[in-house]
Amino acid sequence: MREKVEEVKPAAVMVVVQVAFAGVNILYKLAANDGMSLKVIVAYRFLFATAFMVPLAVALEEEAAQIPVVDPGACVPLWPVWVNC
Repeated sequence: MREKVEEVKPAAVMVVVQVAFAGVNILYKLAANDGMSLKVIVAYRFLFATAFMVPLAVALEEEAAQIPVVDPGACVPLWPVWVNC
């Protein structure tokens, strides 16, 4: 049973994404027909995409976002000179 679910999962995700795209396109069309400026629609699109993607990126890349430890005796490149070399 579990193998079949894993086998169907990519297709199910693709269907969900296509349904979401269709819904968004319908909402865009309704907003444009109601008189909303296309520039405003695009601005809202970017705002909502940013509001969705930033928390997702932070959650998925939490470990990669840690500040690396730098050896205090290492050469630090400060263009055009090298400090502590």
